[in-house]
Amino acid sequence: MIFLTFLFGASNLRARTSIQDMKLRKLVILGAGGFADEVASIASDVPGVEIDAFVEAIDKNRCGTHRTGVPIVWIDAVSEMSNDVRGICAVGTTRRHNFIQSAAERGLQFTTIVHPTAVVASTAVLGTGVFIGAGVVVGARSQVGNHSLINRGCLIGHHVIVRDFATIGPGSNVGGYARIGHRAYIGMGAVVLDRMEVGDMSAVGAGSVVTRNVQSSVLVVGSPARFSRDLPEGM
Repeated sequence: MIFLTFLFGASNLRARTSIQDMKLRKLVILGAGGFADEVASIASDVPGVEIDAFVEAIDKNRCGTHRTGVPIVWIDAVSEMSNDVRGICAVGTTRRHNFIQSAAERGLQFTTIVHPTAVVASTAVLGTGVFIGAGVVVGARSQVGNHSLINRGCLIGHHVIVRDFATIGPGSNVGGYARIGHRAYIGMGAVVLDRMEVGDMSAVGAGSVVTRNVQSSVLVVGSPARFSRDLPEGM
């Protein structure tokens, strides 16, 4: 069974709860791209959960159409949704914080989704709006910040801190005691060695290996990962 956690509008981290412990509600998904389909597929498998809409905030011309039979609506429609609707963001870029903030300002509260094949340690803590994909492992006493995306097959070691709005790409491996910064982006298949720190708004290229700390707002690539260019606004 899929775990679907409804966590209410707090900035602090909250422990996850299973589907048996909460009321089932309608779900809206921020974003209407390919990753949104994956999130919708997982969530729609939960008995009683209805995917109410995909929310668009870039191309208004897409509104009024449907994706996999679900309507695409403009973000202003969020303010008219009922109180039992919850949301999750399915946009991979770490700049999604603006999208999430806009939806929250219109009254949307967020939920956390954990795929049934994921293994999350009982001592790990997940924030609000987190997505944990298929085959993910989150180790003991790790913390995953609000609205972070942990994609399929990721390994998050023990005592790791992943801060808010981070994206961990498919198949990445983050070693124990590592620190992943606010709005940081770890590319597909990258490795962050034990106790390394990736700074706020930095990005690690796909397949790269982080063997030393990464400062904020830069892109690093290669094995070992080295500076490529500045990222003043993140990925």
